[in-house]
Amino acid sequence: MPNNTLLTRLEELLKKATSGDWTLCHHLKSTENDADCPCGARGTIWGGDGESVICEMGVGITPGEEGLSPTRYPRSQELANAALFVALHNAAPALIAIARAAHDAKDCLACVCDSCEALRSALAAVEE
Repeated sequence: MPNNTLLTRLEELLKKATSGDWTLCHHLKSTENDADCPCGARGTIWGGDGESVICEMGVGITPGEEGLSPTRYPRSQELANAALFVALHNAAPALIAIARAAHDAKDCLACVCDSCEALRSALAAVEE
């Protein structure tokens, strides 16, 4: 079960991060969208205002600067990572609330259904 220190830290991080639901640009929504767009951009994660950038996945290599950038993951993995970042950020308030409620309601620990067991295992791994 997560402790209050961890939950408080996550709440603090979320409060400092860009508010609102983050979104994926057209490129990052699917491999088909990514392949169909000729603009050369690598994709952007947008903040809640839809106008400011949270993260850019990078652009093509500048001639003469080959090898100066860090090694990239395969594009399919970049798309999956971007989707995960956005989904986790957008779900964080609800996930923190669920974890805090579970922490505060000790008697709910008696449930042994597969979902509760999986949640307890995932939360325990976060604390390690």
